[in-house]
Amino acid sequence: MKKIIKVLLLSFLSVILAACGNGSTTEEDGDGAEQASGDTLYIGMEAAYPPYNWTQSDDSNGGLPIQNSSEFANGYDVHIAQKISEATGQPVEIVKTSWDGLVPALQSDKIDLIIAGMTPTNERREAIDFTDSYYDVQFTMVMKEGSPYEDSTGISDFDGARVSGQQGTLHYDILSQLEGADVQQALKDFSSLRVALESDKIDAYVSEYPEAVSATNAIDGLTFIELEDSFTMPEGTEDYLAIGVKPGNEELLNKVNNVLAGISEEERQELMDEAIANQPSEQE
Repeated sequence: MKKIIKVLLLSFLSVILAACGNGSTTEEDGDGAEQASGDTLYIGMEAAYPPYNWTQSDDSNGGLPIQNSSEFANGYDVHIAQKISEATGQPVEIVKTSWDGLVPALQSDKIDLIIAGMTPTNERREAIDFTDSYYDVQFTMVMKEGSPYEDSTGISDFDGARVSGQQGTLHYDILSQLEGADVQQALKDFSSLRVALESDKIDAYVSEYPEAVSATNAIDGLTFIELEDSFTMPEGTEDYLAIGVKPGNEELLNKVNNVLAGISEEERQELMDEAIANQPSEQE
């Protein structure tokens, strides 16, 4: 009887130990805090908005693989995704998604986070949640060198100018503030806006400072201006970019906010400067 009891006890302990060795695990970081590991975070972005995000053919300069593709994504948004990965111990995978498809992809659990240069607005808050800021918004107008609008200082200096912006974005919505401007049809991405500008289909397009630097670095003959009398943010719209999270996922929202709180403004600017320096001269 003692032998039988001993065998049963050993079997029971084996089952307990085996169970402890299966499933998700946690590990301690250098400060003794537990981190989740092994749960991939799927990050949605266009991979077509340099220097925030773009597509490239290899993993140079820290590029990350794009899901179901032989290509890689890189840029400021990818750097932020890597910071989240490093802090949480979770690997990240980039899911290349059209701008209009980002919010639906988050709602349908195809992605876990939107890191794509998105501004929180009242309309978007009705659909998803947002983290704290991960970069500030600073508007510019991109145009050709020698443009009659190159010396503009405010939104009242674009009378007759053919202007455009990206479809479905705050950029396009605020163009109505340009007094007397001829607002053209919105275009799907910034590559299309650059082509339209180069081919004289438009006189200028609205952008944020990093993209304007990106465009002028990539294409000879382009310039940009920062307006002293600039655009006014619509009511309920923040003057910063944030990361989109599915409503109800407070754990992930808090986790990402904790990571962002640990990235100083100086480090954010260094990451953006690195992205601008490493961006391809043309979209691949």
